[in-house]
Amino acid sequence: MALEDNKITKPKISLPESKRTSDLHTLTVHHVDTSHWRHSHCNVKDPKLRSSKPNQLAVLLFEWWTIELASWALGAFCVVVIIFVLWHFDGRALPDLGFGLTINGFISIFSGIAQAALLFPTAEALGQLKWTWFRSEPKPLLDFDVLDSASRGPWGCVTLLGQSILSCNSKAKRMRLACLGAAVIIMALPFQLFVQQLVQTPTVWYATNSSAKLTRTIQYSTFKPLSTDDGENVISPDVALQNTVVPFFYGSGKVPDVDCFCPTSDCKWSTFQTLGVCSACKELPSQYLSWGCYDGPADWLNDVTLSLSTKFADYPNRTSCGYFLNVTSSAPVLMTGYARVENTSNPTETLTMRLFPLVDGLTRQPYYGGSIMFKNVTNAISDFLIVATAEGAEGVYQNATPVAQECVLNWCVQTMSSNFSRGHFQEVVIDSWQNTTVEPFPWNVTFNETTGVPLNFQYTRDIVLTPPSSEITFGLNADTMVETSFTMDIVLPSFLTAANSTAIPRYKFNNQNMSPRSIPMTINPWLSAGSIPDYLTTIAKAMTITIRNSANSSNMVETFSGDALQSKVLIHVLWPWITLPASVLACSLVFLLTTIYTSDRAAEVGVWKTSALAILFNGLHEELTKDEPEQVWTLRDLKQRASNMKVKLGPD
Repeated sequence: MALEDNKITKPKISLPESKRTSDLHTLTVHHVDTSHWRHSHCNVKDPKLRSSKPNQLAVLLFEWWTIELASWALGAFCVVVIIFVLWHFDGRALPDLGFGLTINGFISIFSGIAQAALLFPTAEALGQLKWTWFRSEPKPLLDFDVLDSASRGPWGCVTLLGQSILSCNSKAKRMRLACLGAAVIIMALPFQLFVQQLVQTPTVWYATNSSAKLTRTIQYSTFKPLSTDDGENVISPDVALQNTVVPFFYGSGKVPDVDCFCPTSDCKWSTFQTLGVCSACKELPSQYLSWGCYDGPADWLNDVTLSLSTKFADYPNRTSCGYFLNVTSSAPVLMTGYARVENTSNPTETLTMRLFPLVDGLTRQPYYGGSIMFKNVTNAISDFLIVATAEGAEGVYQNATPVAQECVLNWCVQTMSSNFSRGHFQEVVIDSWQNTTVEPFPWNVTFNETTGVPLNFQYTRDIVLTPPSSEITFGLNADTMVETSFTMDIVLPSFLTAANSTAIPRYKFNNQNMSPRSIPMTINPWLSAGSIPDYLTTIAKAMTITIRNSANSSNMVETFSGDALQSKVLIHVLWPWITLPASVLACSLVFLLTTIYTSDRAAEVGVWKTSALAILFNGLHEELTKDEPEQVWTLRDLKQRASNMKVKLGPD
């Protein structure tokens, strides 16, 4: 814009001197005296039009690109700060930045500033290109609208890129600088998302200086002999094991918790081995049970008590019908069935379940060599048969076929995986090993030659377990083995009986004493648990934990040490996500500098950028609109007429 002889000389989008030769208005190039445009302080007689001497700072700020370059520098500074801070804290604990500001909040603030600071100069430079686009030759007036829209938002950028792609190659090549600016604006849309994705905050656990401990057993030794009046040592059942095991047999057992110490909320132990109890069950072959009616001693009746005699056992004689074990011998054993009323065939009391040890608890004499299905199990605590009628007394009266399994509890070495997390202890048996070497029957019993009553029990060997992959020898001495066996004698043998089909069943156990116990049992835990092997596994687990928690003969509890863990949140930087922010930063600088260079070369174009004043003061030449038949009001008509009109920037 220039002032000469009190007149304002301004550039106009004007018609050429020649007439229109087609529907398109092709405009000629008018000479422009750039000196008039570059200086606004020329001699003006009218004081209203006279401008003061320009301030160099104002010129630098508003008539050049200082603000845009400063804005880009601010955006670059924010990006560099983000990168430096993340590099500094990468792999470290989540920092406390003060004022309640988190690392994500910090990134959000600086990435937002960076995005805005980079978009501003890009939009300004894109706005400047709409002026330089028309400086050399006539072009469609619609290009002015497209470039102006691109400088104002992403949708205009999409329109610019779309038209450039769909247009001829020559135009797309000429507008490639504007397309770069449009691409930068579109790329900047997910700028903050990519910066936020740089940071992950995983929780990691590290070992503290404190130790975690849990119980284990290498050598189980609880034997404490008691002296009687005549000086004889007497071995009693293991009280702790008895209190754990016996309730399971009548349905109120509970697996104890492993004693452990964890000074933090989370602890972890490496896999370790401990002495434990393993279990197994197999279905008894059908040939071992046969149905029939036989006369014989009814040891299972609920009101029968043991009476020692020269024959050691004196039970009432009854005719019983049901499923018998060992019917080929002179003393078949009723497993499930009912007794008849004397001198009649009428049924009376029923036996619905029997647990039968294959080593007699009173004489320590074996049946079937001590085992039927588990002859390879060397260190058995108890090997017993369990035969039960699922339908109860009513099923017994109907001669229903019972469930029959042989089960064994034996010593083994278990490999454990344990952890304590958020106040909850978890432990899993990942492996177990047991001795399968066949050895002689271990019990040695001395009987009274006159009465036949056993005088002394002796377990002839210690239990020694050394797994192939371990340097530790696990086991227990023979006396402790006797204690454990006596504990199992409380429930082996045992019986579940019912007076009739409507009576409450009663569980009879502790039969090695002169007065056995009999308690009501409305639900049979062996059958209601769904699976006899699973139920026995639960019993074995309870026994293992009880043994681990028990103090040895030195009143010491063996423990295994682990790590007490503490958690902390770390910063982990995913550096590939910096690609887009860095690309926006670099491309915006290239675009801005190229636009500045292009604008400075265009002497006939001012640094107007996105200013609306430049459009208002430098409108269309009168010759472009004087032939229009009517005013244009709709945007569609404006775009249609602009597409058919070529213009060029020129002086008035």
